[in-house]
Amino acid sequence: MVKHLRMILYLDKVQELLKVFPTFTIQQLPRAKNADADELASLGSALDTQFRCSIPVEHLDQPSIEDIEQLDLMQIDEDPSWQDPIIHYLANENLPEDKSEARKIKQNAARYYTKSDTLIRRSYSGPHFTCIKHLQTLKVLCKIHDGECGNHPRGRSLAQKALSVGYFWPTMS
Repeated sequence: MVKHLRMILYLDKVQELLKVFPTFTIQQLPRAKNADADELASLGSALDTQFRCSIPVEHLDQPSIEDIEQLDLMQIDEDPSWQDPIIHYLANENLPEDKSEARKIKQNAARYYTKSDTLIRRSYSGPHFTCIKHLQTLKVLCKIHDGECGNHPRGRSLAQKALSVGYFWPTMS
């Protein structure tokens, strides 16, 4: 049972999505067991500095109940990417014929692993980093620099913020 208009819209959205599933179960949690979810829900509006390093927060520009106009999009990857030799080695152990280049890739690949076709860089002092390509770096940097919580930092500080949010690319420093 919902009272507020916004919650009614969320309920409608949930009911629409439930039609996709053949079976489902809805279970109400007591408030005492829902404290973690409440904290995460309020985290977006009350960004406490102690959580910034450990929980990446993405701000939604519009509520998820609003209809979004679907666009016809085509993914265009830059060719070749700095990630390609590492991914090829991790997936199939493919190496170039040049022995020095093959050695570099082997040494470098020890710092990475793949998860759902995404290259992840290991970190020993914190969370692991999602590796991104050049076109994605521009979007990430613009969002950090100009975003709602952005304070228009300069180069070194901007790169450090990208790291703290969980992104990595080789030329970021």
